[in-house]
Amino acid sequence: MKRKIFGLLSIIIASSTVLANSEIESKEIMSEPVSLRQQFDSFQFHGYFRTGSDGNLDDSFKKVYDKNKNLIGRWGNEYDSFTAFNFSNTFKMENGAWAKLFVELDNWNSSLDISSDINLASAKIEMGKIPGFTGAFEEAIIVAGKQGWDNRAVDMTDYFYQDIDAVGLGINNVKLGSGNFGLAYLTAEFEDKTDRYYRPSLDNYPPYSEVNNIETSDSIRAIKATYGIKDFTIEGMYAHAPDHDSVKFLCEESEDETIYSRETADEGVYLALYYNPQNYYGMKGWGQHYIQYGSGLLGGSGLGRLNTVGNMLAHKDSEAFQVGTGGGMNLTEKLSIMTALRFIAADNVDAREYNVTDLVKSEHLKEQKELGFSIRPSYSINPSLDFWVEAGIAGVDSKMYNEKEEQKMIWKISAGPQLKLNFGVAETAVRAYVTYYNENIEAKENGDKEKNQQDDIVAGFQMSVWW
Repeated sequence: MKRKIFGLLSIIIASSTVLANSEIESKEIMSEPVSLRQQFDSFQFHGYFRTGSDGNLDDSFKKVYDKNKNLIGRWGNEYDSFTAFNFSNTFKMENGAWAKLFVELDNWNSSLDISSDINLASAKIEMGKIPGFTGAFEEAIIVAGKQGWDNRAVDMTDYFYQDIDAVGLGINNVKLGSGNFGLAYLTAEFEDKTDRYYRPSLDNYPPYSEVNNIETSDSIRAIKATYGIKDFTIEGMYAHAPDHDSVKFLCEESEDETIYSRETADEGVYLALYYNPQNYYGMKGWGQHYIQYGSGLLGGSGLGRLNTVGNMLAHKDSEAFQVGTGGGMNLTEKLSIMTALRFIAADNVDAREYNVTDLVKSEHLKEQKELGFSIRPSYSINPSLDFWVEAGIAGVDSKMYNEKEEQKMIWKISAGPQLKLNFGVAETAVRAYVTYYNENIEAKENGDKEKNQQDDIVAGFQMSVWW
């Protein structure tokens, strides 16, 4: 039944482009393209690149460093390398119809080694002003291919609260009342389908050290609907993973193979409300606010995502709720400020609870709450030189399937100059920083409590280029 529903919806999306107006004059379709020179004058090449190096005092500056940047801020707390290049060209016809080809390649690496594989992040086509599309469909845009579908991020923390990378077919910018409506059918392969994500913590309990016979879906399918009006966007998504209603483990307890199945989710629901006003809590500036709820495949650590390990391992009763708020403004001509606050609560995070004759349960995450706040004031010394300070604090409460509980309080403060050259359509920047980081952990297991406190000083630099 679910497959029939998905098939029917995909047909509706595709056929909507044809049914928008059945009376299309042939002379409109056969309209001549504009000159070849005009078409290739629209070619564009853009990109972004960042990398850097740092080290911590405790290890004689031997190690790169990154601690919970999506909660306490990325400035002075980010060591990874990222590169993205995109190419696009728009073709036009005399009647106004246009098609845009877009390709993006990227590379992300969590270490100083920037020689890892290049990823095809996007390869898509967009079409607009289609002859015969009238009324509500007059400004509609057809999108087909691979891309990040309405991905959203908090720049100060580098946190993507919506990160939907998939191959799909959609129609956007359909006029509906005072706003615009969009609908898309998406499909994606689950990432990193390897045994290590299923292997429970049984190494101390031989012979239960190996896990085999993993059965999981290869892909996930979704229908995503979006409606935007002024500064508000409402989004909903339903996802289904065929034949993904259990993850199976083989226990070598005896000569007889015993299969233990965890109740993974094979469907999920996602709802979100986004508000991006051109003000900072009523003052001149900009704002970024969001509320999200996800269940099943789209709950737990898969909230706001589609093809990750978090989606693949989601428990059938998985749920997650997240709220975030922030933005920025200029306090004076030279002094500006940015803030970000985020809270998430997730239950039944994944389905990797593993129980062999009640001997042991794994340390995989069952419940988690996170609350993080970061603030970044910056002062412009001159057009090419800024001085940044960024502080962040967060609390993380975790509970594992083996009933182990952990409470973590972390905070950091970073400071340093930024030297930049802004060319209008491009910017180059080099930033140097010193960061103080502090972490307090209290763990409770089997009635025993253990406390651990760590602090460190980190120093380094980061460069970035965009055009």
